[in-house]
Amino acid sequence: MTPRLYAIIKSFYSVGNDTEDYLYRKACRYYSEKFSTPLMEVLKLSQVHVFLNYYESILDTKTDEEFFDAYIENLRPDLIKENEEEINKIVDIINKREANRKQSLPKAPKQEEPLPSVSFQYEESDEDNI
Repeated sequence: MTPRLYAIIKSFYSVGNDTEDYLYRKACRYYSEKFSTPLMEVLKLSQVHVFLNYYESILDTKTDEEFFDAYIENLRPDLIKENEEEINKIVDIINKREANRKQSLPKAPKQEEPLPSVSFQYEESDEDNI
């Protein structure tokens, strides 16, 4: 396999799966661009330093609500699971109450048979031509 083909296949895999090495290279490219530092120099820096600056730059642009959502999503996924479980419990309670409410409603009256159709014939008379 040629280096070019290997790089193409690896890049599709890395981007599609958010691999750790892909995320590091992405952070390095960002750092290089943001701080006008040659990429080869960025690769010599500690990974913690590169990631720290990358994530801080991203978080600086977020609103308070987006910042909180990012915190929950990335650092506290357990809260998301707890919230989902709590929401599911509430939805179950609401569904049960709605079912009980529908059962307690009075039954709709039985519909009567529709009236038979009436045919009407109209004959033209002399008075209509006036």
